[in-house]
Amino acid sequence: MFRSRARGICVAYLICSACWKICQKSDYVFVPCAKRLGVSTRPSLVQRWQRPSSSMISDHEILSELAVTSRDQVPASYRREAIRLSYPKHWASSVEYPLSDARHLTKQIYDQVSRMGVMDMPGMQRRFEYIEVGKLGGPSRLIVGKNRDGAALVHRFVTIFSLWDDFIEKSDDLAIHVDNVLQLARGHYKGDDPWLPVWSDFFEDVASVHGRNSDFYCRFIAAILEWGHCLKAESSFSEADVDLDGHLDMRAKSVGISVMSVLMEAASMSSFPSELYARPEVQRMLHLLQVITRVMNELNSLPKDIVDGERNLITRTSKVNQMTMKEGIDHFVKLHRSAIVEFDDLAQHLMDEGVLDNGSLEYLEALRHHVFGIDEWHTGARRYKKYIMVDHTERAFYNFEVQVS
Repeated sequence: MFRSRARGICVAYLICSACWKICQKSDYVFVPCAKRLGVSTRPSLVQRWQRPSSSMISDHEILSELAVTSRDQVPASYRREAIRLSYPKHWASSVEYPLSDARHLTKQIYDQVSRMGVMDMPGMQRRFEYIEVGKLGGPSRLIVGKNRDGAALVHRFVTIFSLWDDFIEKSDDLAIHVDNVLQLARGHYKGDDPWLPVWSDFFEDVASVHGRNSDFYCRFIAAILEWGHCLKAESSFSEADVDLDGHLDMRAKSVGISVMSVLMEAASMSSFPSELYARPEVQRMLHLLQVITRVMNELNSLPKDIVDGERNLITRTSKVNQMTMKEGIDHFVKLHRSAIVEFDDLAQHLMDEGVLDNGSLEYLEALRHHVFGIDEWHTGARRYKKYIMVDHTERAFYNFEVQVS
């Protein structure tokens, strides 16, 4: 009997070893790994995953009640659950541009980006299509503004940022590429980085709006420098040295809304008076726009980040605060809402004080519509739709949506 048991143990060991070798060479997480990562272990529902890096596994251990699967693998019997992020009515534009305008804008951005040769790089055509440039303004299709060329600058920044970010993520040293852009923004860098002509061409067009010595261009360069420094910092920081508040602040500043907010001055042909930017209320409002967009980005990219083994504020916050993933998601939905309420309260305070002229009010409206449009784009972009969160116990899958209330 002992020999029989010994032979059984040896056979089991050999089978497990073989399975482990297969698992190491494949993109599948088999049942033993699925249990560790919180994925359902029902044989018909073991999801296709890319293996997360070892540094990320501890964050994903909290996924006890949720799993990630390809959208086309969700069982037909599962019900759809909407996780809604609410906006007041005055954040949503009532203007809807013709689809032909969106197509024209897409071609315009494509021509501007491709004239420097980057669209000839492998995979760039497909990545450009996935950005869906003509939908960046949400239901309005184009970002709201009086000046279409100014609006195109906003779309162009998002496009260049997205394509460039995909490119540098594959680099051995991401910081070098970010440094190149920062040096270019300061006006004293030349090199053989293939993206520098694209960024340089973009900076020239932004400078042409009001001139290099204008307050507008100075705000733009300051926003580029802050954005770039935070991109560098988040690529290499240790979570032991940065708490959750610091992590959120870093991620909010790296999302790029500070740059887009400046460009919205050109799109809307309005802005705050230069002296008003020094007010702490205004600086806080501009930061809140970053937080709102970053939270929307973290929520919509959560399934993709889990699959790719990337850092995500929601997984880290859930782990640190000992929350379930659903509780972590709910925490960020509430944070999103509170940031909108605080933004409006600060705007009302400035209005009551009488410091907002007509140009300031137009700019405030444009910023709200812009952020709402970008956030709605997040909920429908193919870039974030390949994977989805599911709860096999509840037989449900989850979609993020924006809601006007």
